[in-house]
Amino acid sequence: LAVLVMRFFAHFKDSVWLNDTMSGIKPAAVGLIAAAAATIAGGVLTLPDQSVGNFFTNPLGTFSLVCVAIFALTAVINIRFKVSPILLTVLAGIAGAFLVR
Repeated sequence: LAVLVMRFFAHFKDSVWLNDTMSGIKPAAVGLIAAAAATIAGGVLTLPDQSVGNFFTNPLGTFSLVCVAIFALTAVINIRFKVSPILLTVLAGIAGAFLVR
């Protein structure tokens, strides 16, 4: 299926219609990916009996500080030292398994 789609794009790469369509699809795809990331992050970073909506009434009691610290540390290591995201994911999973109840 991907080969057929790529052949279609290669054939019509100079088409104004295709370029205009893709310029509309790209922001929608970014929005869908961002919404999925926010949903996953909300489920992972919050405490079991809390939801992201409780953040405004109880900011410090909503999120697991250990999970937020692991997330922040892996983000800094990834940005600063360019470590493999796969390795960081494995290491964060191991750290979470030992540090989170």
